[in-house]
Amino acid sequence: MNSKRKANVGLKTFNNDRFTRNDWEISDYKRWKQFLMTDTSSRYYYYGNYVVNWHCDGNELRSYVFMKNRSIEGETHFFRPGISWALRTSIFQPHIIPSESLASSGRFIAVCSTQKESIILTSLWNSEYFDYCIKLSMEWIDRPKFINGTVNKLPHPKLSKDFENYLQNVTVSQHARVKELYRTDDKSLAFTSNDFIGFKSLKDYTINYNQKLSQLKDEYIKDLSGLNDEVYSYFNISDEERSNIREIVSIAGNDDEGKMFNVEKSELIDRLFSVLVGCAFGRWDIRKIKKWQKEWSDEDMFKARKHSPFIFGQKESTLELILPEYHEEIVRIWKESYPIETIKEMASTKDLTSKLKEVINYFWQDSASTIEFELQDHFGVSDLEGIFTNPNKFFDIHLKDYTRNKRISPIYWPISTASGNTTIWLYYPKLNDQTLFKVVNDFILPKQQEVAEQIKKLENNPGLDNKGKKELLDNQNLFHELKDMEKDLLEVASLPYKPNHDDGVLITAAPLYRFFRHSKWKKATEECWKALQKGEYDWAHLAYSIWPERVTKKCKKDLSMAIAHGLEEICEVKPKEKKEKKVAKSTNKNIQGKLID
Repeated sequence: MNSKRKANVGLKTFNNDRFTRNDWEISDYKRWKQFLMTDTSSRYYYYGNYVVNWHCDGNELRSYVFMKNRSIEGETHFFRPGISWALRTSIFQPHIIPSESLASSGRFIAVCSTQKESIILTSLWNSEYFDYCIKLSMEWIDRPKFINGTVNKLPHPKLSKDFENYLQNVTVSQHARVKELYRTDDKSLAFTSNDFIGFKSLKDYTINYNQKLSQLKDEYIKDLSGLNDEVYSYFNISDEERSNIREIVSIAGNDDEGKMFNVEKSELIDRLFSVLVGCAFGRWDIRKIKKWQKEWSDEDMFKARKHSPFIFGQKESTLELILPEYHEEIVRIWKESYPIETIKEMASTKDLTSKLKEVINYFWQDSASTIEFELQDHFGVSDLEGIFTNPNKFFDIHLKDYTRNKRISPIYWPISTASGNTTIWLYYPKLNDQTLFKVVNDFILPKQQEVAEQIKKLENNPGLDNKGKKELLDNQNLFHELKDMEKDLLEVASLPYKPNHDDGVLITAAPLYRFFRHSKWKKATEECWKALQKGEYDWAHLAYSIWPERVTKKCKKDLSMAIAHGLEEICEVKPKEKKEKKVAKSTNKNIQGKLID
């Protein structure tokens, strides 16, 4: 293997709150690029669901870095497919990364001369022997840091064709096994599993899936063990030397290989329920999910992916995820009438429950009642609506699950009266500047009228017993709560409230903090709102819509903020002139640099 490769540092944004998002927070995929940032690592496959603002070649971010008198490093490796790994892990665990990706400063990327070489090296570098080789160059083996300079010192062994083929096959197999874990996760770009519709109960589905994972785990561990033996044998490492190597590499700690395949039954049901709620709100296309065939998917491990192929609606980017010979199948599905009317940007708990039942009936027409009963049992409620009225049921799980990469970013929000007697669910991806007015007109005012009529009926009953008097008092309290909610919602709407999904979930939800009953969510949004008021997030579009004069004044001195708001013409700071880069002559344009021996 005539290798020419180089590992390089990733991108440092200097402000992740501003420039990065979980990918379900954004709506315009063209403005954002996949961003590898997690501190942890996994062998072979990376479950990326994080993005960075790279609109107009990262103009806003570049200006921000420029104003800090810093520079962006490692650009030669930006958007190149290759291999990446985390900086601080006990064991070197590299994985394949697709094209159109950026790594953070806490990760590194190695770009090889060919994709085949990346595949070969991924297995070679995942071997115990190469973990040992890297650690030999470290000052502290017990606290390893897998920096680019250390990886660049790895040897360039010339491998036989047979051994290259073996390593290549191991990478392909292991990559597929790890990726399988994320096919049921609606947060993942790999979300492509519809296995659940083949079972008449959640019990049968979870049993079958866990058996599948158990088999994958055994195969994964067997291949990893076999890889170590083959690499040791290829480099003529004796049994005694192997024992010494294992003792040295274990100083930093031993990872529980295959632990990611241990998925609890409750987690599987939580994942599936999140998918069903997404179908109710029109996040996922139930036609595609029901008719999906595994062979349709383009499984090229280096292909850039913006979303799951199950995403709702007709999108050109969906066809990019499908093998060309199956495009007609997807187009045929798109032409079919949609079987249910999905929820727009809001729904009462009653309407959401009703829509959930429609989704369940669509997927499990012959066993819908069984599925409903199992979901009630899973969440510990007597009826499905209880899952949505209690913020410590579905929303608590959703909040924890969608808090990723140090970002609190749930997309389904329950807003309620003070007592929680009335709850409306908002769907973040479809929020707009009219949503709160619609909540008032379509839900709050009709509910007020309904309660007022009930109050009048009770007041006109001269023979009310104690139970009736309590009912009257409860309705009077609810009526006052509804009036307060109406006033408060209209107050927020008149800020004005103009949601922009580039701001992210937390900032968009912040003005609504007083309507949230979940303590952690309420605290996070309230703190964010106070920060917004102080001007700490004036780069956000929401800040500009509420405090235009304050933000405009800042834009005169802050080029990056001016770019964010489209006010470059008033900014007194001029952009840094770009210097033409000297391009080294090379017979292979994919070669990024030569490894230092």
